[in-house]
Amino acid sequence: MEKDIENIIKNFDFERVHKVMEHLEWFWYTSQTDNKVPSIGELMLNAKDLMERTYAEAVERRINRTALGCGGFQASYEDGIMNLQFVLDEWCEPAV
Repeated sequence: MEKDIENIIKNFDFERVHKVMEHLEWFWYTSQTDNKVPSIGELMLNAKDLMERTYAEAVERRINRTALGCGGFQASYEDGIMNLQFVLDEWCEPAV
């Protein structure tokens, strides 16, 4: 899975995400910094960590499908396939 995650990091358009975050003034807060738009490097590290945690959860819980999100990113793992998205907007309604 590490190779898959590295390929996603290599091919995902982090520059585009960074531009959107700058335009929207989408700040992240960390204990080391004030609110700021994260750098491209910080985006990459966050995305990699999120995908690694998503995969680890699937392995630990012995499930074929799971997803985690943080800071606009959503990582999902299903049937051996890792997916990374940057979600700008989302809406859902509870089933009635």
